[in-house]
Amino acid sequence: EATGGENVSQEVEQTADNGIRCVATPDNDGVALIDGDGQTLLIVDLNESQQAFGGDESQDLEEDVASPSMTGLDGQQRSAFLIDFYGREEKIVPALDACAEFGWLPSGGEMALIFSNKTAINEMIESLGGTPIGDGRYWTSQRFSNERMWSINMSDGTFGIALGTASVAGVRAVKK
Repeated sequence: EATGGENVSQEVEQTADNGIRCVATPDNDGVALIDGDGQTLLIVDLNESQQAFGGDESQDLEEDVASPSMTGLDGQQRSAFLIDFYGREEKIVPALDACAEFGWLPSGGEMALIFSNKTAINEMIESLGGTPIGDGRYWTSQRFSNERMWSINMSDGTFGIALGTASVAGVRAVKK
């Protein structure tokens, strides 16, 4: 876990509006968002992929798994719930699978935090040789309904709903 201490190799300017700093993790595998108290809020993966949320068999679920709030920083819990739920249903979920090695699929609140610090995050990602966060849609770990997922447009920060089995969006894993 990055803490902004002596092992951190680089630091990007502090953003004036929210006091969050972006720093490279000690092993340079991600960009940590550090709050004014020195606490790590999130670590953003250096790389991403483009995925459908669910595979062909992930629609028509019997249990409603809609997410109640778009502001929580609880993507780890939401992703764990979805992995367990889809595992019980024996469904393939490419967006969740793409995040599993690094961490989890961010919640809406976590993606909003990334959006508000995107310029500084991208500067650090580029300095570490990663793939910058683009301006397209990115999946969140939040369901709208059994077949639809919330995504965020990283060009303007707006949230939208897309059919998870038919739509492709960016997947950027996070961890803490």
